[in-house]
Amino acid sequence: MQNQGVSGMNYGEKIIQRGIIGLVLVCLLKLAAGIMSGATVLMADALSTGSEIIRLIGSYVGLKLSNRGAEGGFKYGYYKVDTFIAFLIAASMVYFGGEILISSIQNFNKVPSITDPYITIGVGIFSIALSINYANVLKKTAEESHVISLEMNARGRQIRIIMSFAVLAAVIASLYHLQYVEASIGILISLVILKFGIESIKASVFYLLDYWNDPELVAKIETTIQKNAKIVTEIKKIRLRRAGAWIFGEIYLEIPSFVDARNIRTEIAHLQEKVHEIDPFIKDIVIYFKIPKPSKIQVAIPVKDKNGLDAEVAMNEKDMKYYLIVDVHEKEADNERFFEVEMKTPDSVTKIAKILEKQEVEIVINNNMNSLLYYTLQHIHHIQLYPTFPNIKTARDTIKLLVIDT
Repeated sequence: MQNQGVSGMNYGEKIIQRGIIGLVLVCLLKLAAGIMSGATVLMADALSTGSEIIRLIGSYVGLKLSNRGAEGGFKYGYYKVDTFIAFLIAASMVYFGGEILISSIQNFNKVPSITDPYITIGVGIFSIALSINYANVLKKTAEESHVISLEMNARGRQIRIIMSFAVLAAVIASLYHLQYVEASIGILISLVILKFGIESIKASVFYLLDYWNDPELVAKIETTIQKNAKIVTEIKKIRLRRAGAWIFGEIYLEIPSFVDARNIRTEIAHLQEKVHEIDPFIKDIVIYFKIPKPSKIQVAIPVKDKNGLDAEVAMNEKDMKYYLIVDVHEKEADNERFFEVEMKTPDSVTKIAKILEKQEVEIVINNNMNSLLYYTLQHIHHIQLYPTFPNIKTARDTIKLLVIDT
């Protein structure tokens, strides 16, 4: 799945390269038309396009760097470079918006005039068509590549569409020598840019500070764990952060106290694989298992008779008539109950396993039980098996040894 993310980022680099070339040509065209016609609003728009080129170059550099792996002192890679570039882009937009605002206020009473309006209008229409096309491409690329600076450039390009219409309106107003229109449009554009720039600074700073909230992705991870987990009893916490295009995080899960280590290893590998399938930009997810210390352990002991804790331990299935189930506390055992065991029919293993699971048994004393029951208890129901010893004759002595050992 991560290959899809890398592929999307490589595609993003190509789109940025094409965009830079296209915008350079448009910038030169606007500048030439502005000089020829005397349309200051078009020359200002050309400078705006120039600043956008600089932002795209910054995105390209950030994207190239964020693709580099960990090296030297950058033990976690260069993933946050893209986020830092996004911050610089947002800051430049605030500065540029402020400049437009000041200039528009200063020229508010100026009566505009244009010597060749038709060239200016033609360039404006061409700019609008290009802005709409590139905005759609950039937005799609940003979604596929997951690059923050590209997302901001895509939103900036959508603002450019509004600005291009505004510039065209200002040119038409200048054609009829309408006062205040050009300056009013400039003020409106500057306020839109300032609003977007401030919001973008806030978002990029939050990313740099590891603040990131995506309830939908968290819900998908929770659903995936609940669907695929075999031994997890509770999802304690999911913590995610975004660095550049990539998502990192930790998942804290609780499992039963006596699960076999091999089952834990298998569970971690399986859950990590499933979580990475959710989103191609999930880079590293660390899964932690919390294994609680129980205040009470449910133990099942194979016995020959129903003589309570003094019942004789059955050393093999042939001698076993009952399972004695007791609640073992730190220094005592209570709540004794028996159930009769029969291993005569093919479904005996299933019946015994279901009874033990229903009783919430965590440890079963292994008296050389048959392989099918052994596997069913340990790997399907995740019940720990504890050995019998020839010198341990009664259930009481078995419990004493178990308390010392656990």
